[in-house]
Parts: sequence; structure tokens; C-alpha cells
Amino acid sequence: TVTNVAMFVENTNDLPPHITLLNTSLSVTEGIHGVGVVVTTVAGNDSDPLYPDNASVSFALVGPTASYFSLNDQGEVVVTSPFDREANATVTVSVLATETESNLTKSADIVITVLDINDNAPRITPTIFNASEAIDVGSTLGRIEASDADSA
Repeated sequence: TVTNVAMFVENTNDLPPHITLLNTSLSVTEGIHGVGVVVTTVAGNDSDPLYPDNASVSFALVGPTASYFSLNDQGEVVVTSPFDREANATVTVSVLATETESNLTKSADIVITVLDINDNAPRITPTIFNASEAIDVGSTLGRIEASDADSA
């Protein structure tokens, strides 16, 4: 005998969300010049293609440098605190996408190269020079050394 069996397969929300970042690697100038700069735009959706009801995805900035940024309603990641190039030449912040229905997550990193400005005064190494009265005019007494934390 032959029997027909009808099966209904339901989609389970088993795929993590998809994240799209406009930029993942860019440069921002240190100091107040970088504050307010939009470093990237975040978008994403549920990776389960057949069921758009599973499509609710929320985004958050995570990691040790997340406090330097904000994520606005348009999905823009904006610099909110000045960077110091002498402290960190690069800054990495992670975007975490979470599906609200399943709590599945996926993250993506944004790597920012901090551009230097000339914001530090040079430092002169204290040096004492001794000379006798008999020294010839134009003689070199010593060398003064200076350094600057800036690369610019």
C-alpha cells in the first residue's frame, strides 16, 4: 500500500543576524577635531530569509572603547570623546547585532587609525655645560637634546 504523508516544516530562527557596516577601517584626527565625526553607518537584518517576522535586530556598541562613541537612530556611529594619538594610535570598537526574538548575536569590528596633530610641546633634556675661561671662541660646549611626543 502507498500512503501520502504531508509534512510541514517550520523555520526556526537559527541564523545570526547579518551586519552591514559602511566603513570598517578609517582615520579620525585626534583631539576635539574628531568629535562629531560619523565613522560608519550600521545596518542589518535577520539572516533567516523566509520569515521576515524574525527580522527585529537591535545594535549596540561594545568593548573597552565603546564610551568614545554613540549610535544614533539613523544607525550612525559618531565619535563623542576626543582621541589622544599619543595614548592610542588605533581604536577598535565592536558593533553587536542581536535578534530580539532569538537573542542570536553577531559582531563586527570598526578599526580607527588616530591621526596625529601637533598638540604636545617639545621637551628639552636638562643639561649642564662647563667651560674654562681659556676655551676658544666658536668651540662646541655640548649638545642640547629635545623630543616631541607628536609625529606631526
